[in-house]
Amino acid sequence: MLEVFQPASQNEELATHFETIFKHNKYRLVYYAPKEDEGKEPLMMVPSIINKAYILDLLKSYSLVEFLTENNYPIYLVDWGTPTDEDRFIEFDDYVDIHLHRLVRRAIKDSQRRGLSVDGKIGILGYCMGGTLSTVYTALYPKNIAFVINLLAPFDFSKAGMLSDWTDPEIFDPSLPTTAYGNMQPNLMQSAFESMRPLTQTTKHVKTFFHPTPESEKAFFERLEHWAADNIPFPGKAYQKYIRDLYQENKLIHGQLQIGGKSVDLKNITQSCLTFTADRDHIVPPECAEILGNYLGSQHFEHSQIKGGHVAAVVGPRGRKELWPKLLSWLDQMQ
Repeated sequence: MLEVFQPASQNEELATHFETIFKHNKYRLVYYAPKEDEGKEPLMMVPSIINKAYILDLLKSYSLVEFLTENNYPIYLVDWGTPTDEDRFIEFDDYVDIHLHRLVRRAIKDSQRRGLSVDGKIGILGYCMGGTLSTVYTALYPKNIAFVINLLAPFDFSKAGMLSDWTDPEIFDPSLPTTAYGNMQPNLMQSAFESMRPLTQTTKHVKTFFHPTPESEKAFFERLEHWAADNIPFPGKAYQKYIRDLYQENKLIHGQLQIGGKSVDLKNITQSCLTFTADRDHIVPPECAEILGNYLGSQHFEHSQIKGGHVAAVVGPRGRKELWPKLLSWLDQMQ
């Protein structure tokens, strides 16, 4: 696994072995080798900056990284680390134009050294906000990216449901919590997410522990609960722009978003693109994500809606049965 975490059972194997190939400040880039080298295009995975990266390598048999490496895909995973007080001045632009740009170039260089990539490109997969970052990055640096995959990532923020309502500029000023705390604190964000569906915290425990459940699913539930409570701060300056420019002004869709003084034009994305949505996703409702294809320059946009919520649809039992095979089939077509 990506982080030090005590397995539910002392005899349980950790999900997947990895190698850290680059580290800077809090973040790092890790490499997972494919089971067999079949010359498949390497894939870079970008999680949200407010969640720990090990959601994508959660537990043996519940690891998307493990599934893809078992199917012989080389994987590079971004681990954003945990921002601390001195990181409160990191800009949202920095995540795209400096940090992600550096990580993509490092992954390409490493993949060329290993003989994995011969064209100087890499596929990119973003989960949640990581998908927004990845797509914005691809619009700015399309020559570095072979194809784009988004897992439940927001794009049209006017359709972000309850989060759009709660961040309405008439009632919410994103500078207030960050002025008070420096960074946006994880407990404040977590309480907001839980308030969107307050009964979920009770019903999921009842369903898991009082109904017949295989031990493997109980171990998955415990690991997922640990991850869900293991959130990290959102650097203050980055948070302010993210809320103002995206949620409050919807600049990405309107073609007005500026990153590092450069305009983000989604028409620059001509690569094949796959976007997943989940029918019960209250954090990124389907209509917030599926509309992306209308704004790209790509002639090969595919949208797939699956059953489930924002997390379980990706890493839970349904994700393993529905999303993972569809993702693998699409990747194989890209080879």
